[in-house]
Amino acid sequence: MNRRALLTSAAAGVTVASVAPAEAEAETQAPHAPNDERHLDTASGRRVLTSQADAGTVDWSVDLDGAVRAGASVVDGTVFVGDGGGAVHALDAASGDRERRYGTGETVRSTPAVDEPLLYVGCDDGRIYTLDVEGGDAPFDADEFGERSPFETGGPVRSSPTLVPTRDPETATDALHAVVGSDDGTVRAIDAGTPTTVWETDLGDPVRTSTPMSDTVYFGDDGGTVTALDSSDGTVQWVVETDGAVRSSAARADDRVLVGSDGGTLYAITPSGKIDWTYATNGPSRSSPTVAAGTVVVGSDDGYVHAVDAETGERGWRVETGDRVRAAPTVAGGTVYAAGDDGVVRALALSDGSERWTLGLDAAVRSAPIVADGRLLLGTDDGRFHAVGVGAGTVPTDDGERDDRETSGAWSDGSRVRLRTLGHHDRSATEPPSDDSPLGWEVAVVLLLFGGIGYLVWTWPHRPRDGQVDPPSRET
Repeated sequence: MNRRALLTSAAAGVTVASVAPAEAEAETQAPHAPNDERHLDTASGRRVLTSQADAGTVDWSVDLDGAVRAGASVVDGTVFVGDGGGAVHALDAASGDRERRYGTGETVRSTPAVDEPLLYVGCDDGRIYTLDVEGGDAPFDADEFGERSPFETGGPVRSSPTLVPTRDPETATDALHAVVGSDDGTVRAIDAGTPTTVWETDLGDPVRTSTPMSDTVYFGDDGGTVTALDSSDGTVQWVVETDGAVRSSAARADDRVLVGSDGGTLYAITPSGKIDWTYATNGPSRSSPTVAAGTVVVGSDDGYVHAVDAETGERGWRVETGDRVRAAPTVAGGTVYAAGDDGVVRALALSDGSERWTLGLDAAVRSAPIVADGRLLLGTDDGRFHAVGVGAGTVPTDDGERDDRETSGAWSDGSRVRLRTLGHHDRSATEPPSDDSPLGWEVAVVLLLFGGIGYLVWTWPHRPRDGQVDPPSRET
């Protein structure tokens, strides 16, 4: 299976209002300013935003089938997103043109996870769907996804699947598991593409959160607990009680797990399951946190976007909005992009929260925004999906670092990208290790070991003999 695009993203898991599906086909609008500067990306053949003048302007908007309350995933220039009308869409990221559509029949509040050619997504009908993003056996120009047998659970699936690579110790072969929670209170690992159950663990209460990708997966539930599970077999490692239902998906920062609760508290939990610090907001925290440059950014029902020091839990800044903030913020190039129920997108400086620009979208935003190729991608409660320019910025390289020299557009960064809880991007051919990966020190040990052996082999013929101070002369 192609691991080039291993992608996941966190979903807020909130109650969705009833919205009638839109019957009309997607309609693209491109209200570009007259001085809109674009250049042709020769690698992809697409026009991309390149100047700061593009920041805060709508590049395109399309009508979907219902309210969009889950984040999108972006793979190879295609946006995958579900909606409240019971459909999963594939949209061209450059134009908004619809490439494919799949009807589930019920609301999709789960962010698709993609490992080409397959897509995994949960649905309110209690199923986890596996779709072929290339159409399967359908004709090349078909507008439908290919379908494989869905996996049935005992309740709505509002949790977003996380694709976890594993290795079978008996066969020494690589495998891929989709780990996802359900309102039936169970977290499952499903053999991707089959689908069959690898393991399942009953947490007892509805699970609407998603998890970072690592050797340990973390899920919150409506009973107010955060549970750490071994990703290989689902064994419970620890359980932490919080002060309210947990519908905020976890993020990782160094050696801490960060998650919010309906009690209005942001928790930092150590790898051993101890609470390191807490930060109080004045309302439920269903927005999933993200971490960049040592700062935790999270929204709250108190109407603020909060920035907290990841090490100490002390407030750095907070910015008031006009309503609840349940969409998870994203960070790109030192800018926080946050939106909430007031329908306003805010671009804020990560350093101090100062406002860089705002954009009103006239509808509540519960869909977690992401930045890909210089566009902020997000959906709204009126059933529309938007691409908003953010201007030129840095791009990820194959080693996970940032490259300022060739900037076709900004991309989201921070912990939710590194740990695959944010749904992009097509530059993930070399997947960066998770924060708890031992790859770095293992390589260092191996290099030191081989270096030492090499030194001994090279110097052995010239070692001093007993009683010899200087090496023998090589003069003839």
